Amino acid sequence: MALSACAVDPGDESLSKQVPVIEGPAPYITKTAAEDALLCVSEKRPKGRDLRIGIGDISDGTGARTYTDGSSTLLTQRPDLMVAVAMQKTGLRIMNRNAVKVAEWEIAQAMEQRLGEGYPTVVDGEEYSFRPVQAGAMLGTTHFITGALTEVNHNISSRGSDVNIVGAFNSSRTYHISVAVDLIVTNTKTTEIELARSYSKQIVGREVSQGLLRFFDITQLGPLGPVELFDVNVGKQNNEPVQTAVRWLLEVASFDIAASLTRTKDACISELVRLPEVAAEPAKSADL
Repeated sequence: MALSACAVDPGDESLSKQVPVIEGPAPYITKTAAEDALLCVSEKRPKGRDLRIGIGDISDGTGARTYTDGSSTLLTQRPDLMVAVAMQKTGLRIMNRNAVKVAEWEIAQAMEQRLGEGYPTVVDGEEYSFRPVQAGAMLGTTHFITGALTEVNHNISSRGSDVNIVGAFNSSRTYHISVAVDLIVTNTKTTEIELARSYSKQIVGREVSQGLLRFFDITQLGPLGPVELFDVNVGKQNNEPVQTAVRWLLEVASFDIAASLTRTKDACISELVRLPEVAAEPAKSADL
């Protein structure tokens, strides 16, 4: 009797119909306000100079965890990928020095003459059924970048006010966060450090409802001015938008490195300081 209560009419047409899929917003290629400056380096850099950049170990050195249960990290664990994407936009030759397991495996198989192309390979007029390993086929680097996310400072400056008018209670709070990354550029042949700098990003949140902070960029030393970045619910610790700020920080750092190596900073810095187009209201947050 219990099973009969769960019986389904095999003639029910609704069981064979597809459920409409909610698509949401379309995916897009990620860009930050540093995009134009990176592309400027690609356009202005001396094409004859041999620069080959390896992306080395760039990690999260802060150890920062979320407030809720501490089980997840606050900042991205792969800032090296963000730097690689940013440096690629500069037009420089970027060498993968982190994820090389596939290349190493294939070289090992080729040396055992087990790896082929699916067709004969001709080298110096001689035909091979396997992929020959040629001496000097893998390009070396002239420089490599290493570093870490080194700072995450919570509530470096805050202010708040409470208003109670005829029983209607309202509160206004601001919350400031800063993050920093230290990056080192090393000459591969000599191991001499040619550039070592720390880059910081400061953001501020304004509470727009109970526990909901709206964040704006307020870095006074930076060139980009007050730009709304994201909303974050303090109670839920929604950390995804924090990574957008980290990407922006790393792209500005990548621009500085690439422009320094190619001597294009004077020609491209104006692309970095140009204010993005933003709505008028977020710009009013400059008084925070």
